[in-house]
Amino acid sequence: MHEPTQGVDVGAKADVFERLKEAAEAGSAVLYCSAEYEDLAQMCDRVLVFQAGRVVATLSGSELTEDRIVEQCYREDLYRDGASDRSPNLDAGDDATIDLTT
Repeated sequence: MHEPTQGVDVGAKADVFERLKEAAEAGSAVLYCSAEYEDLAQMCDRVLVFQAGRVVATLSGSELTEDRIVEQCYREDLYRDGASDRSPNLDAGDDATIDLTT
């Protein structure tokens, strides 16, 4: 779901979250895309952070906090200066995690 609570009131937002939790508890996979970092930290078991169409961070467990999501979203050190393909700068020791589980 992409921004399922955008433009809804607080009561409707709580209802959407409850339904998502119910679906996940019933065994459904839920893909939730949002720019609301607090919601992601509260709702998700794992968050993948994308930049330029690539996964640059995977957060879960104790790492999955609003502050950590924000930090990873605005990280600039993953990319070489002037790199046209915006490839992660792994030569500098940066860790870019790509999760390809099916």
